[in-house]
Amino acid sequence: MFPDVCGVIHDVLERINYKKGTEEKSHVQFTISTDGKKSVKVTFFNAFGESFHTAKEECVELPIIIIIATGKVSEYKDEVYVTNFPATRFYLNLEHKYVKALRERVKAPDFYQMDVDEEVTLPLTVMKISDLRNMKSDFDKEQVCCQVKLAKIEEKRNWFTEHCTGCGSIVKFVDQDYKCTGAVCGRTIPWPDKRFNLYTLCSDSTGTIPIIWPNSEIVRLIGKTMYDVEVDEEQVGDGNKFPPMLKSFEKKNYQITIHLTKANIKEGCSVSNAIYISGPLESTASHSPTAKGPQQSAETLIPNEINTEGKLIELGEQNGKPHCSYQFKLSDGRLSQPQYARLNSTNKPKTFKLCTIEEIRKLNSQYIEDEVICKANLKFVEETPNWKQYDCTSCYSDCEKVDGINYSCKSCKRFLPELLERFKIATVISDDTGGLQVYLFNREVRTLLGKTVQQVQNKDNYFPRIIKSIQGKNCTFQLLIGAENINNKDSFYAATNIALGFDITLPVAQEEQAQQTQSENYTVQASGSSFHLDDISQLEYQQESN
Repeated sequence: MFPDVCGVIHDVLERINYKKGTEEKSHVQFTISTDGKKSVKVTFFNAFGESFHTAKEECVELPIIIIIATGKVSEYKDEVYVTNFPATRFYLNLEHKYVKALRERVKAPDFYQMDVDEEVTLPLTVMKISDLRNMKSDFDKEQVCCQVKLAKIEEKRNWFTEHCTGCGSIVKFVDQDYKCTGAVCGRTIPWPDKRFNLYTLCSDSTGTIPIIWPNSEIVRLIGKTMYDVEVDEEQVGDGNKFPPMLKSFEKKNYQITIHLTKANIKEGCSVSNAIYISGPLESTASHSPTAKGPQQSAETLIPNEINTEGKLIELGEQNGKPHCSYQFKLSDGRLSQPQYARLNSTNKPKTFKLCTIEEIRKLNSQYIEDEVICKANLKFVEETPNWKQYDCTSCYSDCEKVDGINYSCKSCKRFLPELLERFKIATVISDDTGGLQVYLFNREVRTLLGKTVQQVQNKDNYFPRIIKSIQGKNCTFQLLIGAENINNKDSFYAATNIALGFDITLPVAQEEQAQQTQSENYTVQASGSSFHLDDISQLEYQQESN
């Protein structure tokens, strides 16, 4: 298929250079939107990609609209791609009737609004080990969840399995060759694909069962593949010893999603296969079946004052049970001492000024570290590979890779075996005065989407299509004015909170309210945002009457 395609260009990635044999190759990838509701990935190879990159940099009028003449349409990993071949040509911002028509359609408020069928996720049945053992043959659930303690990893069994590189079936070493055991494949391969495979014994207060941990979950938890561990002399040395890294899973609590097979339900097989592992979880209780009850951890008593004006938040159901949180402020009484004055300083109160996008662009240095309110349409969500960020589990700061594998916290400088995965979405918002690039972080995306990173991410870690469903929504944004926005003219602003709709009015005398310090009315600090700032509801916004 070699059609002509016209679309708006988005998400142009840097040119990637690589070698194919001895020949130097390169390609440029980007996305085009033909009608605002559907997007197509495009890849231009070698010199054709270089000429596109050069031509794009010379374009002045935005958005850039491209016509791809005689493009090659193909499918890769269930996605449609357009690539070039010798007959392909491209034209940027061409004076053509289709380009003019598409540019007019881009101005429509609903151009980027997508109709996404949200997948209905039913809560998993939470079961004890005794329930798993006593399942009836008519049990109709394929997946269940249980909270267990990994009591022991069976080291006598091999900690990895060998698979066919063609079909993925187990291979056997026969007559100095690896033979695929798959019924369809059955071929001989020179070398197998190695994958983690742990045979574990997991316990709760009602018993113990064997659970097999899969390769994908082990790789996700430790951040290393089977081959990374195999070449690490500290882990396996010159021999085939059991890696200490995997042994560290023991004696910790996990929430495990188990896939139930016909053998488990109807034939009484006690060996279960894990498909998702969440943890390790913090708990002071013992999950040993021989324990006589929960063991309490020692308490350290400190003098404290609790503000009684807390906030109860309903979180809905999780795993079939209702959840809520209660937010309040805890103090040990020392905030009034001089050395802690910086914690309740009022040198620069927040104004929360209501601004248009044009006014935000014109703010001067007196608004640095201030926050403003903007009522705008969430025009576009950029579909980029970096749609989430990795945060420290202790201080919630950003983390970075230090050796290509391990992560270190930028603030507390410690190495992290596990990370917090949180949303970081690049968006474009607009009102009648212009457009603005804004980062939406974890709390803001969850407010609009109603889902966590773990609930939307896919197996290949591609950009989840469901995130696009927040496009076209009218929202009230709370934006942080950073020093880089004023001094360096950084085009990206950070949202610190968000509310659906425009029917929100500013509080009276909010500057006076912002100047209040330690008093009887504490301002509750919200959790879940990278900035840990007051949310819109805590600023006492009032809904306008219809």
